Amino acid sequence: GKWWDRLRVGQLQYKTNHFVISCLASIGILPKSMVDVHKMLVSVAVSLVEGGERGIFSPMYMVVMQKPKA
Repeated sequence: GKWWDRLRVGQLQYKTNHFVISCLASIGILPKSMVDVHKMLVSVAVSLVEGGERGIFSPMYMVVMQKPKA
């Protein structure tokens, strides 16, 4: 499948996670700023899906290698 399919399928999971994070932040287990961080990450996922569907974005892999010591 397409690389963004997994991000699109996760919409229900995002909403469930947001509910859990909001509850934990409201009772003080998580910092309240965590709710904003989660909102930002969800918006990034939505943007990645849009970019993938339009063909204007693709993920990049970076491989770092080190020469073995002789």
